[in-house]
Parts: sequence; structure tokens; C-alpha cells
Amino acid sequence: MPSAPPTEGEAVPFTVRESVEGAVFVDGCSPVEVEQKTTGKWLPTAVKVCDSPVPATRVDGELAFSVPSPSAGSGTYRVLLTWGTDCAVGFPLPTAACKELGSVTSAPFVVAPKSK
Repeated sequence: MPSAPPTEGEAVPFTVRESVEGAVFVDGCSPVEVEQKTTGKWLPTAVKVCDSPVPATRVDGELAFSVPSPSAGSGTYRVLLTWGTDCAVGFPLPTAACKELGSVTSAPFVVAPKSK
């Protein structure tokens, strides 16, 4: 997590460390979803849609990535990552016959408005 809240337009860095048994895979198209807290509920923001199926990606040890600053602007957000273990190689995560599927969410973070 960043040390200071990101402002609108700044990317937000994350690192996910593997902590389950077996080979871990994440979605090959869009491994994370960004959710915004709205009226007490977590709701998905814009979701990336791939033109064709993308095989799941194996994660060895840890996965570091950045998510673009949410297009919804300032507010409270979190990142949701869906993972699978011991999945069939070459298939998208939903059809990879994974031994186990799960998800993990980041701690909530605040995106501050751009200063004027």
C-alpha cells in the first residue's frame, strides 16, 4: 500500500504474496477488480473485458502490480483478487479445473481529490 493516499489519476501499487499450498494461478485477462464503497456496500467499478479467453497466469512467490486510479474519482476503494490452486495450464481461470478457488481483498484505501 502507498504511504500517502493516492490522488485522482495516480496508480496504486500492490504486492500479493503466495500463502496457500499448491501452484497458485490468477486470471490472465484481468487479475484484479477494483471495488468502491458506496452507501456502505462494496460495488465493482469498471471491469476490463477481454476480446478472447486468456489463460490463467501462474504466480511464483509474489505478484506485484499497480492498478490505475479508479475512474470514479475520489472515494474509498479496495482491490479484489481471485485465485486458484493447481489449475490446468492453458485455460482461463474459470474453466481451468482448479483444485481450489478463492479470493482476497486489500485493505481499503482512499483516493483523494486532485488539489486545485
